[in-house]
Amino acid sequence: MFKDNLSFHKMLSLNGKLFHVCCCAHILNLLVHDSLSEIEDVIDNVKESVKHITASTVHLTMFNVSYKYFSSDED
Repeated sequence: MFKDNLSFHKMLSLNGKLFHVCCCAHILNLLVHDSLSEIEDVIDNVKESVKHITASTVHLTMFNVSYKYFSSDED
């Protein structure tokens, strides 16, 4: 309706095609930001886990042993 009103008054260039592209880009941008905010907690948890594992050689060794143990089950 907004686009129709602007087109009617000849305020949109290219018969509103540019308006349509900008609107779609804005909607896509909103979707991406919303999606990133949903997974932000997961990303933070992974970062903290990596920091914890790499903080000491004992943690890193325990992680490597666990990884080898659980990855050997897949064979």
